[in-house]
Amino acid sequence: MNRLPILTVVSLSLSLAMFSCSTETGSVPKKEYLEIADIDSSVKPGDDFYLYANGSWLKTSEIPATESSIGSFLNIYNRTKTNIKSILDSVSAAKNDAGSIEQKVGDFYASGLDSTTIEKLGYEPVKGYLAQIDSITDINGVLRFVAQQTTSENSLLISQYIGADEKNSSRNIAVYTQAGLGLPDRDYYFKIDSATTKIVKAYQAYLSKLFELTGDNAATATTKALAVYELEKKLAASHRNNVELRDPQSNYNKMAVSDLDKKMPLLRWKQLLHDLSMDEDSVNVSQPAYYAALNDQLKKEPIDTWKTYLRAHLLNNSANALSSDFVNASFDYYGKALRGQQKNQRPVGADLQVYRC
Repeated sequence: MNRLPILTVVSLSLSLAMFSCSTETGSVPKKEYLEIADIDSSVKPGDDFYLYANGSWLKTSEIPATESSIGSFLNIYNRTKTNIKSILDSVSAAKNDAGSIEQKVGDFYASGLDSTTIEKLGYEPVKGYLAQIDSITDINGVLRFVAQQTTSENSLLISQYIGADEKNSSRNIAVYTQAGLGLPDRDYYFKIDSATTKIVKAYQAYLSKLFELTGDNAATATTKALAVYELEKKLAASHRNNVELRDPQSNYNKMAVSDLDKKMPLLRWKQLLHDLSMDEDSVNVSQPAYYAALNDQLKKEPIDTWKTYLRAHLLNNSANALSSDFVNASFDYYGKALRGQQKNQRPVGADLQVYRC
């Protein structure tokens, strides 16, 4: 689909500058005003209130090359980032007591700004994890690695969170949702329009680049990228689409762990939850079809394909914390192809933890 940049603002804002500071002589009067500069008075509000309220702004505003959208929320976000940066700069520059929170935060922040060291390291920071993947010999090893990474906030294949039980709000419950894809949602794997095809090719090129950057030649990298994509496509077939995900009833599926073990024996739910440091006798599997499909593919796909998949997604999740060649490869896909952003404003090492874009 055509992912054009979105102008995300309704700039007709009721700015309430209400000051209620009490003084000995009384209180400051309230001030109320409307921002009318962005109104297009040539449009009748009864015909199209959105264009009436925002018309002038829409005609004159331009999306910066470093952004994929523009609007008041982006302005607030950028101001917040600037404020946080100011705090971190001051903490990093100060002489803090050894072992203090300020010292730890300052040093951590400074390490992320050390682009010289980051460039020299390349993908050295994740080589230990890649070696773990190389040592996997069976499906149980795949699932142990997945659990290890998930507990380190680097989700692979499964997606979990803890939230209130939607049918018993006095309790929390572990929730498992569909996962496993590198493209934004299932439809990208099955649509054949030109815009979607362009994004799919950019994703495949990105995966191939990740393999090349970690030692594979171009031909091998392309083969591995296609293998990962085809595996994801099989998993995507089980995903619910964005409309189906809106139904709270069908996306609530509380199941006993013992029953899950019977229905999906290769996932070994009891052991998986133990490896995730979860001690539960029941969980909410929001989209059970995905986990059933995952169970089936664990049986059907060769172990080497799973290892290739894990390698690709580990590198993807880590790319923005590695050297500039990884950062640039990630931006070419996520920034340019997906969001239409022309210039990357993220410095090398900007992400100080493994994360998913």
